Amino acid sequence: MNSARIACVTLLLFGCATSAPKTATVEPEVQIQQISNIPEAARYVTGRISVQYAMAVKNITPVALQLKRIDVQSIGFGAYTLAPTSVPFDVPIAPGETKVVQFWGGAFIGSSTISGANGPVTLRAVAQFDSANGPVRTTVVQQVHESGF
Repeated sequence: MNSARIACVTLLLFGCATSAPKTATVEPEVQIQQISNIPEAARYVTGRISVQYAMAVKNITPVALQLKRIDVQSIGFGAYTLAPTSVPFDVPIAPGETKVVQFWGGAFIGSSTISGANGPVTLRAVAQFDSANGPVRTTVVQQVHESGF
């Protein structure tokens, strides 16, 4: 019985010793920007609006990436509230390449502000990729407002 216990412990230690060490993965650089503009006439309007965004993804990894999905929502207080939005993609991004994708999100203006719906909003975006090394996930929290890259 003692030899069986020793054999189990030896097997367990051998299994732990031969497991591959986990290496840190390099994540792509992600920047998100609001690209739609709400007209001045609607500055003090409240209610539902559609907002267009662009996300630039720079692949700084040594392998090709395939952008599969972006999940985005607003956090904190801002000019509007962006409901949790998930957008599917199938965009290849080669090493060293930067690609820009665009998408729309449904937002809500709860109360008017001096800057209106074009004022700053803080977004949390999660970009999900496939690669030859397995899935890659990048999270960014960024303040956006109407303007280009």
